[in-house]
Amino acid sequence: MKFLRLYLFICLSLALQTRSVFAFNPLAAPSDYYLPPEYSAVQAVLVSQVVLEDENGYQLLKVLISAGVQVWLLAERERLSDIQTHLREVYGLSQAQLSKLHLVPLRTNTLWARDWAPLMLLPRQAQLKPTKPLKPKLRLLDANYALERQLDEAVAAKLLDELQQFKLLPGWQLSHQALPLWLEGGNLACWNQTCLLGESILHRNPDLSAQQIISILTTELDQQIQLLPALPYESTGHLDIWLKPLNEDVLIVSQLKPSSLELAPAAIRPLMLELQSFLDQQALTLQQTFPDIQILRVPMPLPEQEPEGQMSFRTYTNSLLINGLAILPRYTRSAYGRLYRDQKLMVSYEAEVERVYRQAGYQPVWLEADYLIPGGGAWHCAAMQVPDL
Repeated sequence: MKFLRLYLFICLSLALQTRSVFAFNPLAAPSDYYLPPEYSAVQAVLVSQVVLEDENGYQLLKVLISAGVQVWLLAERERLSDIQTHLREVYGLSQAQLSKLHLVPLRTNTLWARDWAPLMLLPRQAQLKPTKPLKPKLRLLDANYALERQLDEAVAAKLLDELQQFKLLPGWQLSHQALPLWLEGGNLACWNQTCLLGESILHRNPDLSAQQIISILTTELDQQIQLLPALPYESTGHLDIWLKPLNEDVLIVSQLKPSSLELAPAAIRPLMLELQSFLDQQALTLQQTFPDIQILRVPMPLPEQEPEGQMSFRTYTNSLLINGLAILPRYTRSAYGRLYRDQKLMVSYEAEVERVYRQAGYQPVWLEADYLIPGGGAWHCAAMQVPDL
């Protein structure tokens, strides 16, 4: 037994040092940290300057700053002054508002902060009222992302030093922990006690079984893990394309309606019917699995087949929740310049979506997100919240 424990310890140490996907360690103690749900309190939002390649990226910054949260902008130092000037002159932000925009001098390959940023964990005891003041803790859980995107891949490991150097979280005790899994943040959707995880993680970690992946995650997260299948024909395999917890009692699940399917070209109508069946079945299964959760359906705009042949998905579950505000993606014209096949249904889509978010207690704000769709995401994918106590 002594030799077995020594062997397991050496294997785990090597895995963490090399960022290998092998990290199954049945002897590891469970964590007292958890991934706060997105509907929890937020003190800051992390975004990349790449989001500003479209004017709607500046709109996102304006909404976030106006909501009173800090914005940690990963950008080159020489860009900050121009960005501040643009926000002041075009969007009328005051100097006091602009003081909430903080430079983090890290470059990225892409704008997909949800996927390459570290998972921001809080300790469970942060939910309790201590008898004496405690220094708040934040752990940056750093998963593998994409080796071909070296700048993105390096962000999570470098972020801790930048936060400490620029004192962006004064009074907080910060730590970094490597997670030896290939995992993107858009593939996790959490409540306080349970996280939903897309089964596409199995393809990202082919040397590990589902049970090993769950064991690794529950070593770092004090939450149960529930695996869910990936949406057919969707390239990212991420859950945030088709579902989202809005609070402890409500989960929204996308729905392809008959009125949308009627507009699908004959060549792809069988695929659309398959997607419709998948979403309906998942809504039913989730209700059976979580009987105390209210499952609400929101329309999914008709997926489009792009010129290159792949399917692109617009979705209203890929929203960004910030302290009672819901930043919702609006779709007006495809990134290729054409109107959508279901353009005439957009008004009714938005009315239904807004009603559901308001019912859950959110103030909706709509931002055009068409330019994000070819990359496989919307506003949720373009930002990462930093939790508050």
